[in-house]
Amino acid sequence: MKAPEKRVQQIERSALREAQKAFRKHPETPVTREELLSLRVQTLTLGDRITLAVAGSLAIAGGTYCLLNDYAAWAGFGLIVVGALILLLGAIGWRRVLAETEHALGEGILEIVLQTIIKALD
Repeated sequence: MKAPEKRVQQIERSALREAQKAFRKHPETPVTREELLSLRVQTLTLGDRITLAVAGSLAIAGGTYCLLNDYAAWAGFGLIVVGALILLLGAIGWRRVLAETEHALGEGILEIVLQTIIKALD
């Protein structure tokens, strides 16, 4: 499977999950296109998130090693801070409004995602 197809499927699953959570409270009202486009979806794949978490952990470990072995303290603190930010990004991911994902996915893909969500919600 190609990377763009994998990303589209991941965004579809994320959007469907968010739509089901958002519209579970009012199942009798129809879902509008604007409501779907305002959903926040995860745009990083699981592999990307795992890679970021591992890279952040390695940076933290490198910073700790620098501090414990009397290397440059500023480098150790810098690695720990950068590693913590990368680890946090890997743990939380990157969420965007569905309407903003079209430029990353390509022309027409957003319509396919919306149609998939609408079919699943009906």
